[in-house]
Amino acid sequence: MQSRTQDTQVRTLQSRLSTTENSLTHVVREFNVEQEMLSEKVRKELDDVAQETAKLRSQLERKNKESLYIKVSSYRFSILLVGH
Repeated sequence: MQSRTQDTQVRTLQSRLSTTENSLTHVVREFNVEQEMLSEKVRKELDDVAQETAKLRSQLERKNKESLYIKVSSYRFSILLVGH
């Protein structure tokens, strides 16, 4: 009788263990999928930021060149005015 009860308990515990292992496997799989999706999203956002940064850097360089050109032109013009 006691052996039968123990066998039933062992089977019950094995079944519960199997269910728990399956649940854990499922949770881990979902976590990995979500982690990969988030990683891809972050990579895309970083790429977008890098592109925007490059664009802004290019615009800044162009504006700096324009500003220097204006300063030099202004200086040359003032020399011409003073010289006459």
